[in-house]
Amino acid sequence: MDMTTSNPIHDDRVPTHNGLGHSPPAQVEPIPSEGDMYGDFWDPLFVIHNSNSTRKHRDPAGTPASPGHVPRHTQAQAPTEVQVLIQRVRQLEQKVFSQQEPENSVSAPHIQQRHPQARRTVCQANLLGRSHWLVGFAQFDTIVHTLNNRLQDDDMEFRALFFKCQRLSRVIQQQYSLRASSLQALDGSLPSQEACNVCVNAYCRSFESVLRILHVPTFQQEYNDMWTGSQPTSKLFMLKLQLVIAIGARVVNQSDMLGTPDMASRCVAWIQEAQQWLHAPGESLQASVDGIQLYCLVLLTQIVCAVDASLVYVSTGALLQKAQQLGLHRDPSHFPAIPVFQAEIRRRLWCTVCELVLQSSMDSGTPPLISCDEFDCRPPANLTDTNLGTTSEPEPSNILTQTSFSILLMRCLPIRVQVAKVLNSVQLDPSYSEVLRLGEELTAACHHNTQIIKSMSPDHEQPTLFQLELLNLLTYRFLLCLHQPFAMKARKNLAYYFSRRVCLETAIQILAGHPTTPSGQNVNDYLNVKRYSSGLFRDPHLLAFVTVGHEILCVTEGDWFSCQPVSPLTNNLSPTPNKSQQGPRTVLEEYVGLSECRLKDGAQIDIKTYVLLSCIIAQIKAAETRSPQDDAVLSAAVDSLERCHTILVDRYKSLAQSRESPQPLQVYGGSNVPCRLGKGPNDILDISETGEGEGWSDFDVSQAEWSLQVEYPDLDWNLLNTWSACVPGSDSEGS
Repeated sequence: MDMTTSNPIHDDRVPTHNGLGHSPPAQVEPIPSEGDMYGDFWDPLFVIHNSNSTRKHRDPAGTPASPGHVPRHTQAQAPTEVQVLIQRVRQLEQKVFSQQEPENSVSAPHIQQRHPQARRTVCQANLLGRSHWLVGFAQFDTIVHTLNNRLQDDDMEFRALFFKCQRLSRVIQQQYSLRASSLQALDGSLPSQEACNVCVNAYCRSFESVLRILHVPTFQQEYNDMWTGSQPTSKLFMLKLQLVIAIGARVVNQSDMLGTPDMASRCVAWIQEAQQWLHAPGESLQASVDGIQLYCLVLLTQIVCAVDASLVYVSTGALLQKAQQLGLHRDPSHFPAIPVFQAEIRRRLWCTVCELVLQSSMDSGTPPLISCDEFDCRPPANLTDTNLGTTSEPEPSNILTQTSFSILLMRCLPIRVQVAKVLNSVQLDPSYSEVLRLGEELTAACHHNTQIIKSMSPDHEQPTLFQLELLNLLTYRFLLCLHQPFAMKARKNLAYYFSRRVCLETAIQILAGHPTTPSGQNVNDYLNVKRYSSGLFRDPHLLAFVTVGHEILCVTEGDWFSCQPVSPLTNNLSPTPNKSQQGPRTVLEEYVGLSECRLKDGAQIDIKTYVLLSCIIAQIKAAETRSPQDDAVLSAAVDSLERCHTILVDRYKSLAQSRESPQPLQVYGGSNVPCRLGKGPNDILDISETGEGEGWSDFDVSQAEWSLQVEYPDLDWNLLNTWSACVPGSDSEGS
């Protein structure tokens, strides 16, 4: 890499390098002040030292170049001249540093104090774009103010309660990992046939009806052959089946699993087994349509089962490259030799690949990896699976088939890609008129989909609640994120009132969902997915929560005039009263209850989110009664932590009872002091109450999109990281 290339972000801060790996004397800059620490952190040529607090540079080979280091190729050319130049550079650097003015320098004790925080940020840094839900949470920085002040007051009881809950969650998750490792050795082990039937049917009626991955009749035939033993079962099919069962198990109720033990651990083991197969050398089927299907199932299972869902964005890049390598991005009409059946399978699969890539971009707050200029694959035909590959003509759009929702998603894909690029791009900073234009196009596309669904013939099959909810989530989350930055400005500028209203109506619609459908449908499918899943099925709802909560709080405090939603933008598909008509605060309280269910049953134990959501509700109630908000927030934080502790202790006891002899575990805190947990369920209560942990670093938005710090100067972006900063030892790299 050419180190002479200037950094587009820090061009005025990064010194130009000569061939020696050092900077010319005239461009040596003083050590940055505290306000510049974030800028220097993102500069790859700058490292903070404890001892001399100088810049460390790298030579063209990429290795650190210390003051006495000389590149080998330079030594071979002119060793004497190089040594003279290096000595001269040393003298000039020392002279410049010694002549710095006091106000531009930083004392050594101050740098040593900042170094652990900077080192911790290096390990946990995430550059958040505008689509990340944490950007919206910055509206409640006063809550973090209150909690941070309590930690600074050395409230050992409050601190100990939080860290006990944190360590309990790690113990429980470690139990799942250990069981997954033991179950992975049981190759081909499945639940009972009755439980498998329930899960397979649940997957086919839910996710497969929106995100097309499999050809259901072919899959069902292989599934039946496996149980009858009439045909040999391939390893690839077993991997697909395991992932389908894992997804279906999160869709159905726990009572439908017929007492299947260790289902959460089985899901983890099955994901790991499929990932190993996908990355194993010598597997020719990896670069095939079957391999792409398995890859899509792996990513979807990670999201639904909350297993490393934060890493899905990285994996979608590999999925996209594999799909393009197979030519899925080109329409099959360019390849006359491909049969009609395979052509439609490829179109369906490309639609799912694009959707996974785009949604993971919104979850991670990073630019999308796809562009509509880079593919010409048309949407799939409106055909049922039984008619696929025959001479049958596609059904009209008002006839529901197993591909109808994939077609709706593909038709509004271009505008959603544009919105994702505008939100998370480093260079683009759209004007309000551009945001209004994009919002109008996106709303028109969503309304067009709604009209098609409403026009579907009542004489044929009707959409399920799960299909409507998932389509609503996959499309309207873009509208919420698009208007969110300007809705936050509406508090001081009424010109952005429209964005404020759009965000409120869209957020309530995402949280409340569609009205209850007629009896006979599985109305709990989507609710179960929200309860157990993460990523796509958690982050948009959290952004919607803070949007509605901030609206209620501002109206209650008299900062804004009331902006009650009149007609939700999504146009309800039924005259049945919607939950959103019950009141915004009722919707928030219901979601807090759902967050508590995550603690009881979910694979991802999210303590901090539950506590912060409870504090938001408490702050709203305090504002309504004109009582002190800080006291209400602190009381809610303690109560929610105590509730978390009770739930996690009960959950650990149930795990311990499910094993005849639970093995003792070791959990490391921030100080790397192990806390041994014995076989008895009460041993969990012996965890040290003075240990350290990572604090609230997950809610660090100090490194969010740089333009946000300029747009919202009244928000303290560094507050959400101070919880861990004030706890000794919180800079440990372990989680």
